[in-house]
Amino acid sequence: MPISLEASELILGGGSHQPFLETYIFEPTASEQSLGRLFVTVEAEAAEKGDFNIDQVISAVQREYYREPNRGVLTSFESALHQANLVLHEVAEQGNRDWMQNFHVALGVLAGSALHISVAGEALVLLYRKSNTTNVSYGLAQMPLANPLRTFSQVASGTVQPNDVLFFSTAAFDQVFPESDLRLVAQDRLAPEVSQGLEQLYKERGVKVPLAVLAVTIAMSGVGPAAVAPEPRSERLPLSAKPHIPQPRESLLVKKSVISKLVGLIGQLAAALARFIARGLSHQVTQWKAKKEAAPSESAGIMGRLKALRSPLPTWRSLPGKLWLSFKNWMGAMPVTSKVFIVLTVVLLIALGTSLVLLRQKRAEDTAIQRASELLHEGQTKQQAAATALIYNNREQAQTLLAEAEKLADEVAAMGLYTDEVSQLQKDILDQHDRVQRISRVAADTTETVGDFSSLLGDETPLGMFFVNDGLYSWQPTTNSIVKMSPAGEVNKVTDTTQGIGRFTRGVAHEADKQLVFLTTEPGVALVDTKESSVSRQDIALPAAETDVTAMAAYGSRLYLYDKASNNVYSYNKTLRGYSGQQAWILDTKQLPKDVVSLAIDGSLYTLSKDGIIKEFFKGELAEDFSVEEIGPKLAAPTKIFTTVDHKNLYVLDPSENRVVIFNKQGALLRQVFLDPLVKLTDVAVSSNEETLYLLAGTKVLKVSLVE
Repeated sequence: MPISLEASELILGGGSHQPFLETYIFEPTASEQSLGRLFVTVEAEAAEKGDFNIDQVISAVQREYYREPNRGVLTSFESALHQANLVLHEVAEQGNRDWMQNFHVALGVLAGSALHISVAGEALVLLYRKSNTTNVSYGLAQMPLANPLRTFSQVASGTVQPNDVLFFSTAAFDQVFPESDLRLVAQDRLAPEVSQGLEQLYKERGVKVPLAVLAVTIAMSGVGPAAVAPEPRSERLPLSAKPHIPQPRESLLVKKSVISKLVGLIGQLAAALARFIARGLSHQVTQWKAKKEAAPSESAGIMGRLKALRSPLPTWRSLPGKLWLSFKNWMGAMPVTSKVFIVLTVVLLIALGTSLVLLRQKRAEDTAIQRASELLHEGQTKQQAAATALIYNNREQAQTLLAEAEKLADEVAAMGLYTDEVSQLQKDILDQHDRVQRISRVAADTTETVGDFSSLLGDETPLGMFFVNDGLYSWQPTTNSIVKMSPAGEVNKVTDTTQGIGRFTRGVAHEADKQLVFLTTEPGVALVDTKESSVSRQDIALPAAETDVTAMAAYGSRLYLYDKASNNVYSYNKTLRGYSGQQAWILDTKQLPKDVVSLAIDGSLYTLSKDGIIKEFFKGELAEDFSVEEIGPKLAAPTKIFTTVDHKNLYVLDPSENRVVIFNKQGALLRQVFLDPLVKLTDVAVSSNEETLYLLAGTKVLKVSLVE
């Protein structure tokens, strides 16, 4: 429904010893019509530093709100509030926090029938509709104000209707004017009449409470008198002054008067030169016609005609030479002053042509610089808005803003301008992106090395590592010899070469029993008791002769194997001689991802596929309430998932990104630990108290603390 509105400003009780009071109304230009009008009322400390703070805030709100009309009303309003919070935060960081004791601001935008509002302090927005008054800003502000970055922390949205009246006011408005007063002055009246009624009631009752009020009345388009609202103002006006109506904001224009004059002068010189060439051509044609007319007739005889033929006709090849000769003759016949003038004209023509080219090039460079400056500023603004969004824990909005800021930074970088500023912006974007994705980066020179298995394993690279029995265990692939590294880095051999078992291919730790369980190439299973330093072969009936086991896990007295060939998990019971009682554990294999590369068990079974899909199964059925949060970068080629019944979190090793991703057991992202790209990770183990990550890189074991 098309609507029109009328707004009236009213400041009551202001004086030399009263707080600073002001109202603002900003109207859109032609290109900003979709954003509608912006209304602000302010009450703040009357000191000069308070005034300076208000000017900054209101200017930041206006600029940011109307900066990009295509992004939408609500997005523009929220971005303007974020920008205001940033300005207030900077003022507070500079040591000025007095304003926080008395800062009451009501902001609102009306675009068509859509209304969005936010308040700070005890300011309020009231809606009068059908004889009832509602405080639509109730609960939007935090009191007392403790964090400048949360000054404007919430937005309320709704729609207005014809005959509605809005009051944007500072503190105590609803105490000075009860609902009965508003019903008296607001019913079926226009904004100036509403303001006059409020002012009259205020004076009759002798009230001294300072108030700033904006009354906005809503009507259907074409009904009643035309709405005339005060225009945007950059300066505060006395209450009795008539508002100045400025021209709409205009873009900066490049002056073209000098260029126009140069183009005109060069055109005149070129025209003169063209006339000279035309005269030369005309002279040559005249000479040719004269010779043709003077040619001998047939009665002159054959010799006369042959002589006439020897006079060549002018050709295009000979034309430049004839023009040059004509020019020399013409110049020779001219006075000295004319010759000097012609030479100066040619020199000036060349100089002006060169100047014009350079001027056009300079203008193009200035345009590129201006464009780069605008893009850089926009990128910095989006990065700062993302930082503010993170304060409100709005990670999705922050991620969107950072993506836009990164695109703008790349565009400026491609232009080769503002290299230092772009580099700093890209660094800030990376820092904020790390905050969004909860990334901590561990540099190579700060990574602590626990020890090196090469002292006992030689140059052979271990295939895996386990934390069990208060130590780190690995094995030599060719001999099956088990080695242990203490937390201090001391390496000792636990068992020597085995016979009749086959080579170990993959294994799993059983912390409760202090044992390691290995798959072997026989195929079969081997059990390593770390307490007794013994290795024994175990009987097991694998699912099929062509079994392709790619993942295994142990829990209690049971062993779980994933068979890629049948795409199912099989469980086994521990016996004195090995493992038996094979049972297909997943009830519906369609729910199981293809190509599972790792299993982890804590009572529930967690599966990790090679494309990064993590699922939880309980008693063979998919857990519907488990969902892993999306992260960036995505899990593209992870190799291991780890947890136990005693661990609180899930740990995922992703060697392709050189990181360990930590989720809680509801799937929420807790942390991403990135190692230096020069460190190539092959396995991960976690201490029992979850305070330390142990990372296998080649033959070396690195340590990263998880305690913040």
